[in-house]
Amino acid sequence: MPSVILLAAAAGERALLGIEIQAKSQHFSPRWQREVRHGLLPADTRAGMATYDRPGLVLQ
Repeated sequence: MPSVILLAAAAGERALLGIEIQAKSQHFSPRWQREVRHGLLPADTRAGMATYDRPGLVLQ
């Protein structure tokens, strides 16, 4: 009987942690998306412009 109680408690704890992780993810998701947009867009633009600075580049 104690093992069943322990198993039920572990399952309940897992469910609560899953709910908490989902809530935190929804809370921070807009911030992460904003950071990615602001961080990757300038990096992508710099990489794209550096391509055209190569000597001997021929565009067809």
